[in-house]
Amino acid sequence: MEANENLVTLIDEDGKEQDFEIMEVVQIHGQAYALLTPAAAAEEEAEVLILKVVNDTLANIEDEAEFNHVVSHLQGHAHH
Repeated sequence: MEANENLVTLIDEDGKEQDFEIMEVVQIHGQAYALLTPAAAAEEEAEVLILKVVNDTLANIEDEAEFNHVVSHLQGHAHH
């Protein structure tokens, strides 16, 4: 079995490592955002984690307005 290059390991606030699969990286107004799902989750129950790509690093979106804008943008494109 070959390694999936779309897998990343993130450490949660409790210090536990969890593998996520990068589903897609989208550009919104010149900023890249990565959409990730837990690698172990069943597809129908998978949550989507949205992280900002900053200097080739994944970072939480700290600004609530920015996060809401990204979610709105993604929901708008999901219905096409």
